[in-house]
Amino acid sequence: MERAEYEKAIETYEDILSQAGEWKEIRERLEKLKKEWEPKNEKHREARDFIFKTFDAVQSIDALKDQLPKAKEAFQTCKAVGDKLGPRRLLLKLLAISDLVAKEAAQLLVRITFTFQRDRRHNEDSVNQFIAPAFDKLSAIDSKRFVHHFAQLLGQDDGNGAGVASINGNGK
Repeated sequence: MERAEYEKAIETYEDILSQAGEWKEIRERLEKLKKEWEPKNEKHREARDFIFKTFDAVQSIDALKDQLPKAKEAFQTCKAVGDKLGPRRLLLKLLAISDLVAKEAAQLLVRITFTFQRDRRHNEDSVNQFIAPAFDKLSAIDSKRFVHHFAQLLGQDDGNGAGVASINGNGK
């Protein structure tokens, strides 16, 4: 029952009793589970069907987004009638989905990082193409502040998010 497959658990208990004969502990577990598994009303039956069939089939973030409001409603229905089995299955599915979300977030981070690096290289090329020649002209006037690769200078990261922390009069 760790995977919240209660119908299979009921079948297993019934198989044990039919093969091994009467077994008091198994009979008690079976009767308790059957009682807990029995829907309390039609709305509860629909909530359980949603949790165990529809929501259990969710395999993507988009599907999760679409089904999450209904899952919340199904949870509230189960809670209202004292059902602990439906919410347990819902929790297990949400834990499984959290792994999916983590994987998709990691893939998104890789794509964002790649895009950022590509755009940064493009921007550095643009700076070198259009701004660096202007500084080359200035270098003839003030050779102490000569800049060969302006984009590289601006791209230096001192860890605080700024491109250039400071430059003293010696150009350092």
